[in-house]
Amino acid sequence: MATGTTQEADLINAAAAVLDKHAVYFNHGVDNSTRYWTPPDSFHQLVIASIQIVLPFVTGIAGMVAGSRLIGSRAQDGLVSPSDLTDAIKVAQGPQLANIQAAINDLREYLGQNGWPQKVAEQDSKVLVVNVFNVLHKTTMTVGDITMGDIFTNISNSSIVNRSVVERSFNKIKGSHDEETARALVRVADEIAKANNKSAAELFTAFNEEVQKDEPKKSILASLWSGIVEAVPSIAQLVDVVTKISSLFT
Repeated sequence: MATGTTQEADLINAAAAVLDKHAVYFNHGVDNSTRYWTPPDSFHQLVIASIQIVLPFVTGIAGMVAGSRLIGSRAQDGLVSPSDLTDAIKVAQGPQLANIQAAINDLREYLGQNGWPQKVAEQDSKVLVVNVFNVLHKTTMTVGDITMGDIFTNISNSSIVNRSVVERSFNKIKGSHDEETARALVRVADEIAKANNKSAAELFTAFNEEVQKDEPKKSILASLWSGIVEAVPSIAQLVDVVTKISSLFT
């Protein structure tokens, strides 16, 4: 994962764009009609803290020392800094969709503690988490994706299908083609996991790696797909899935 000031700046801008619209809610008012503008220095701290609450969950470092520090009392007490963000990015791992709801929950609570009304905190948390996820992993996930449930559940515990590889392909295909085709890929992953066919899984991994390239070679995709279907015949019976996947190389 790339690191550096550009990515940090992109993260800060992505979070600030969400929170700036409702910064008038910062600090608790005496009643529901009272609004307080956020001082620039306090707003910047709020943005940094929000990113650092989310970051460990969407990068797989929640259990690490850096992650524990960021989601612990330091973040809640506003004692975080841009250097903490730099440290977290350096050890960040691949996309972690499974922890997105946990990130939303913690961020919603944090915003609520800083004056955000409940409904506004819920929506802002979802959008900010998605923004951070997309900046870090160069994906195009939407809020709708996280409210429709975890579509990767069936392969989460698979010993032969790599969930993170499938997730990356899902996001790539959704952006370059459409969501239906991306979901078809997940259906294929489900079938391979169900069949527990290691040979098919290896071909499927190669298929995904090719899909993720800037310019996937259709001949390679077609060849790999043929091998996958041959290894797991039940896939051929999923006519709609076959049609969608075939559109990637025809």
